[in-house]
Amino acid sequence: PKAKAGGFKPNFTIFFDRGSEEFSSEEIQKLDHIAVLLRDHPGSLASLHGYSDSLGKASQNFILSVGRADAVKRYLTAKGCREEQLLVVGHGAVKFLGPNDTDAGRRLNRRVEIEIHNAP
Repeated sequence: PKAKAGGFKPNFTIFFDRGSEEFSSEEIQKLDHIAVLLRDHPGSLASLHGYSDSLGKASQNFILSVGRADAVKRYLTAKGCREEQLLVVGHGAVKFLGPNDTDAGRRLNRRVEIEIHNAP
């Protein structure tokens, strides 16, 4: 069994639909807030940790998790954040927030968690 995620921060977690790297309007609001935080603190860094649910092949889930984190990076750089502030990390199907045997649980697992470092 995979490890369950700890320290969940909803305002710094971007959720995705199955097989998607697109953002909903709610997720865009979160990203806009994070972009302001990073622009206001140019010495800060953000690690963008991509995850997937457990459906599909492990290799595809890893690629999708990297793609989601990279989509967040592209969005934040388009909003004025510096590319060197942003580190993309793909994890695949690990650290589940919800059970993978329900739609709601799988939705929680399709995400990018954003960790801000060196911000006051």
